[in-house]
Amino acid sequence: MMRIFPSALHLMAGLLLLQSCESDTPPASTSVVPPPVEVTPAQDPARLYGVLFSDVQLSGMFDHDGVFATARPLSDASGITKAYALEKNEPDFDLKGFLNTHFEINPAPMPQPDFSNPAIFFEEALRQWTFSYEESYWLMLGLDKLGRVEEMRTLLDQCAAWINTIGHIPQGARGFESSRSNPPVFALMIELLAKHDGQATYRRYFKALEKEYDFWMRGEMQAYNKKEPVERVVYLPEDDMALNRYWDDSDMPRSEAYAADIRTAKEGNRINSLVYRNIRAASESAWDLSSRWIPVGKPTYEINTADIFPVDLNALLYQTEATLKAMHTQLRNEPKAFEMETRMERRKQAMFKYCWNEEKGYYFDYNFATRQQSTAITAAGLYPLFVELATPQRALPVEAVVRSQLLRPGGLLTTTQNSGKVYDSPNGLPGLHWIAWVGLNHYGMGELAAEIRQNWVQTVQANLETEGRLFGFYDVISRQPGKAGDDAFSFQKRDAFIPTAAVFLLP
Repeated sequence: MMRIFPSALHLMAGLLLLQSCESDTPPASTSVVPPPVEVTPAQDPARLYGVLFSDVQLSGMFDHDGVFATARPLSDASGITKAYALEKNEPDFDLKGFLNTHFEINPAPMPQPDFSNPAIFFEEALRQWTFSYEESYWLMLGLDKLGRVEEMRTLLDQCAAWINTIGHIPQGARGFESSRSNPPVFALMIELLAKHDGQATYRRYFKALEKEYDFWMRGEMQAYNKKEPVERVVYLPEDDMALNRYWDDSDMPRSEAYAADIRTAKEGNRINSLVYRNIRAASESAWDLSSRWIPVGKPTYEINTADIFPVDLNALLYQTEATLKAMHTQLRNEPKAFEMETRMERRKQAMFKYCWNEEKGYYFDYNFATRQQSTAITAAGLYPLFVELATPQRALPVEAVVRSQLLRPGGLLTTTQNSGKVYDSPNGLPGLHWIAWVGLNHYGMGELAAEIRQNWVQTVQANLETEGRLFGFYDVISRQPGKAGDDAFSFQKRDAFIPTAAVFLLP
């Protein structure tokens, strides 16, 4: 795994953050959480290496496109590209040899730490970890269970530093991940730390959370005025309000899936940039190319992520609004607290209207372009219970749907569709088990929650005994390690063991 080192820019950002925290700042940290680093679209290898990057990715020399996208250069990019321009047309030019000269490719992966001692496991795992926004909440959960409050503060400081420098928390710590974010869990992370640090947590991260919310609502007034979607905001004229969607500020092929994205776009007759934008929006969702975004039975190029109100995203933004309301109340800013309360209520009512299906008794994604609910039952439908957005009357029928459609011997299905992708049947992922367990317990459905937890823990522990390691997802029907495609996302998720360790396995 590529190691990330701090830059002068982010050291400055960290100092500015500490100055803004005044008396709420804890002592200097000796945490092993990797420090924040500079990450901007300019560091995307597709931009840095231009023709060289395209030639390598389209050559098919690696198993998946993520190999070269994450390669570590051994000298500056301008020197490498100049050398390539001079050498590539030589009769005996060897592209693979050139790459071996100028890059460290596929460094040997570090061994997974021994889980027999959870505290030591997390210490070693943190030293290996490359920042991932999607994993941050689950990491916080593990740190919380271990009482590692200092690391919790450091992780939140890292997220706040990114917000203060690039305006949002990026998907990850690589340049190609900076044009998008991930499901907004920063408010949940703040609430976890607040259990230890009390109201000081709200004061410390108030401005950063406001900025993250502004990132997701950016373009709101423009969307109202134009009566059309703008970035992550979709205006609903009949309701005179807005809901949110996943998006990406770029409409180019993803660097980590460059050749695959180009092939996908060429298969159909859609405008290439539309295909790329929707694929990138799926990456922001952290569900990648699942059946939530690709209509059942349709080819990948018909992906429609940017046409959908995702039930999980809007539930998490409801939580963000709830935390901001609490912060404004603490600061005695009653007009802003009232505004957030109003936004919460309007979002709740819009989700009832568009995402709740009374006949089926469950929450679904909604396609605002076709004005139809999705027919796919997914574990994302449990997010309204997790953030306590659902009314008791609407939560009640959810239990029967989960038991009949999603519960399996090895845990909880991600969706009922088998597409061969990570976030589809027969796979189950640790974070969604936590969402289900907490959400169901919120509404008195402890028996089902306990059964989901038991099935999942037994699956993980059985594989830990036979395989000697943790996996990022499991087949909850066969109770084996999960299987998916040979794309970079599948490789990355299969090895993402921190969420698995944090959910239920810690005391």
